[in-house]
Amino acid sequence: MPRAAAVIALCAALLALAGCSKQAGEVRVIVSSAAGDRLAEKRSLPLLAEAASGAPVITVDDSKRYQTMEGFGATFNEAGLMVLNQLDASKQEDVLRSLFDPAAGAGFTLMKAPLAACDFAAAGGWYTYDDVPGDVELKHFSIARDLGPNGQVTFIRRARKHGAFKIQATTDYPPDWVLDSKMSLQPRYHDAFARYLVRYVQEYARQGIEVDYLSPFNEPQFIYCKIPFSQIRDLIKKHIGPRLREAGLKTKLQVSDSHTRQVGLENFPVVLDDPEARQYISVMPVHGYQWEKEGSEPMSKLHEKYPGLTVWQTEVCYAKVIDHKPLLSG
Repeated sequence: MPRAAAVIALCAALLALAGCSKQAGEVRVIVSSAAGDRLAEKRSLPLLAEAASGAPVITVDDSKRYQTMEGFGATFNEAGLMVLNQLDASKQEDVLRSLFDPAAGAGFTLMKAPLAACDFAAAGGWYTYDDVPGDVELKHFSIARDLGPNGQVTFIRRARKHGAFKIQATTDYPPDWVLDSKMSLQPRYHDAFARYLVRYVQEYARQGIEVDYLSPFNEPQFIYCKIPFSQIRDLIKKHIGPRLREAGLKTKLQVSDSHTRQVGLENFPVVLDDPEARQYISVMPVHGYQWEKEGSEPMSKLHEKYPGLTVWQTEVCYAKVIDHKPLLSG
């Protein structure tokens, strides 16, 4: 399975925080920036009745309401914990406190947890929770790697010592043996994959971690698993939705994470316009790539078309590719 070989990436969900103090008539400013600021507090700014000439103006219309902001956060992954573990023990806790403490830090409230390996699975080779070919009964299912010193469960537990947050889980790829030659999920394994997802939620629950939201696929059809949205529709309505309900789990199901806003607008209706599939869906997650081109209009259109569902932006990733050239000896 081909993977990106030379990528250094920083995924972030929050670049600046601002809190208002009405009593003091000032805005408290906390900034992270390319200049090196890391949640650094800057000089407070006064609240003014009128903006200076030429300054941007934000108008708040209290008469209009859209959807509740569920939270802000980032992603748990092995690479992140491996880097964290290189710090002195006290510094490690300082970082976690800065991210998750609601009083002394950013207070992240919504985190993504990749379901098995993703691009940042750096503690070993590529893995899923059942890599034994043909194991439709999931007899070899195991989250053992997630329990290791650089694993997802370990990372989540350490973070939860400093704050509370909800978790969204999503899958880059199912196990290889359920995929066809085009990297799409074979229909004969639809139910096995649905039970695979349910088993993941149950195993995490046994570790004291509730998976609040489940997105079956990350950037499907075009980027990772090549399963088309028409099959995602059938998978959700015939297998994943019923299996979650049958297991009595409270985990809320999402359509799947589209890799751009426009892709979500064009493809989510394939799933959501089917009443049998839509009954199981609570969230429409999209990624923020190509935002300069697409703007916010696709998200607004999704909200207008399906007002009973919430729209999330679940990923924005900064990546720098380093060109590794061979060293030539003289």
